[in-house]
Amino acid sequence: LLKTSHDMRLRNELLWSITNIACGEPHQTKILFEEGCVDLLVDIIAESPQRHAEQAIWAMGNVVTNHSASVLMLCESRLLETLLSRLGLDDAHTGIEFPSLQAMKHCSWIVLSFCRVVVTPAIQSKFTAMVLALSVLIQSPDHELLADVCTAVCELCDNSPMFVQQMMELGFVGRLVQLATPPAIVNVLKRVAPLQHEPIPIRMASIKALVAILRVCNPIQSLALLLPKHALLEKITCELLDDNIEDNDYRKDILCALAVTVCRDHKYSERFARLDPIIVGLTKMLKIENEVVFKSASKLLGAMIINGTANSINVRGGNLVLSVVYKLVEGII
Repeated sequence: LLKTSHDMRLRNELLWSITNIACGEPHQTKILFEEGCVDLLVDIIAESPQRHAEQAIWAMGNVVTNHSASVLMLCESRLLETLLSRLGLDDAHTGIEFPSLQAMKHCSWIVLSFCRVVVTPAIQSKFTAMVLALSVLIQSPDHELLADVCTAVCELCDNSPMFVQQMMELGFVGRLVQLATPPAIVNVLKRVAPLQHEPIPIRMASIKALVAILRVCNPIQSLALLLPKHALLEKITCELLDDNIEDNDYRKDILCALAVTVCRDHKYSERFARLDPIIVGLTKMLKIENEVVFKSASKLLGAMIINGTANSINVRGGNLVLSVVYKLVEGII
């Protein structure tokens, strides 16, 4: 019916039905592939009126979210370039003049799923265009969309770290630092921003993205990332002192990124030893009854000592590092 009917209302109902089917079990979503619905949805995104195109984008968002086995195949198809072109997120900027926020959110679902794929040479150029699209989406004032973009950055760092340089050149770091600084930005409804003491989920999402970049970047990139103007170290280490944070995996990611950074250059060991939040945070992490956090904190301490110099023992914090290690050895902590 979608191929033959020109009734706009009927076509909208058909697309809505396909969107609901795509929310089902993987075997139900698989039927959409077998019946040629997915290729048809891509055609609708490219050529149909805005209302139908955005409904097709929603359906495709459900498909890639609920049928992970098909993501690589969809990466290799024309879906990504069609989607970015229609929403004006490509270099040409010739898509829908005013795409809805909902369409942008559904686009972020698709992009996030694609970021979980390990890039091959065949799709590398598509991912370059996708990172460019993320640089536009990350400017959104909507927190749900921003959370998806931050998660996409994390996934991209884990699976395709070769795009870190492009992200840095496109200004991702500056924007993520802005999002990590309370109070949060005003949301899309122009309500008053949350106060500093109020929970701000987007802050944690942006710090996770910054930590992911810090963990996989090369030594030259880490120098740019840790420039004083970003105050990145101060931002992420203060998370170690926040009693309201109960996510130990979040703490582990921060500690692992700091340990990797210390191993890149011995100068970071001395710099970290001068930062009270790191030392106090490490001491605090070692007292948490969680094996993952304890091991991550111990690895960071070990990295600071192994990669440090004699001078780092004499700076403020250096002796505290040693005292913590002595307590570890003696079984006091």
